[in-house]
Amino acid sequence: MMPAAWPEYYLRHWGEIYIANPRIREYGVSLAQFLEDPERILRAVIFAEPEHQPLLRAQRDVQSRLDAEARALERLLASRRMRVSDGACVEVMHHRCWPRHARRRPEGDMRS
Repeated sequence: MMPAAWPEYYLRHWGEIYIANPRIREYGVSLAQFLEDPERILRAVIFAEPEHQPLLRAQRDVQSRLDAEARALERLLASRRMRVSDGACVEVMHHRCWPRHARRRPEGDMRS
């Protein structure tokens, strides 16, 4: 049911929401169609797929800081020959304590 004229506050409120959400227009919904039942259209178009929503500026800033910290940690681990296993830093073992083919020492050598 379409009223003859919507009140100005109604048009201003829902018009701003319509303009702020380009996905509504991408679905081919006109402003007149949106104004008829804006809550239903918002639920169907905007809130139906939350994983496809772009990040807000603050979220992008946090994401870029986390990415930079992760890259720095990866460089640090690589420089110290470490890796992450189940969320813990693990130093890679180097089996040099008991070499398989130790050089033969002269019989008189008592070094350990």
